[in-house]
Amino acid sequence: MVLCAPKMELLIKEYKKKMNPGDKVTVNQCATMCKLIDSFVELLDRKDMTVDKMPVRDVAVRAGFSRTTFYVHFRDVYDVMQTLEEMCLYHTDLNAKVYCLLFQNKLCDRDTARIYKMLDHYGKYIRVLLEKDPTFMPRYKEKFISVMTHGKDVRRSGDIEQIYHSVICASVMIESYIFWLEHQDIMPYGTIIETSHRVAANTVYYKDSKPAAGQYRNENRRTSFLAWA
Repeated sequence: MVLCAPKMELLIKEYKKKMNPGDKVTVNQCATMCKLIDSFVELLDRKDMTVDKMPVRDVAVRAGFSRTTFYVHFRDVYDVMQTLEEMCLYHTDLNAKVYCLLFQNKLCDRDTARIYKMLDHYGKYIRVLLEKDPTFMPRYKEKFISVMTHGKDVRRSGDIEQIYHSVICASVMIESYIFWLEHQDIMPYGTIIETSHRVAANTVYYKDSKPAAGQYRNENRRTSFLAWA
């Protein structure tokens, strides 16, 4: 199993190559951008901090650079936010196949542990983005749905039941992920793995009560995204 860009420095390199294929990306550039992004996230994670209140100077100084160095890589703090969000979504795309195997419980313990180590690394970025930017949650949820359905555009399918199941499943998995990030000291990754499997294969797809006749297309069938992905 190959994990794509398990660390932010590697993701920055992959992202810059994608956005500007002809540009040469150096290790120092990626390291500098990573430090600036980490500084931005640490400041944004403060209780009363918002992007519009964050001075560029604070981001640069906290990362150990000057304002001039900051402007070499980013236009302003909003550019840092947008770049980070796009990179996190891109990272999910890069590892889509791996996540699908995880959801389907088809990975060995060693590979599963590697995935959750990677999720822990990116968790600090995802958690802050979800908390501080309300527009990021719907985009992240749509990306989760795309992963679970192998890129299938369920919203254009016209299948209300399928759309409902995918949205609920994505929401539960994201909330479980965030909860795990905040309680890792008392909640081992094995617990969230088990929760993900149950959600993906059973919980939100199982009809505990029999619906009215004709209410659902697959009235008496246990459904799973694995069945229609």
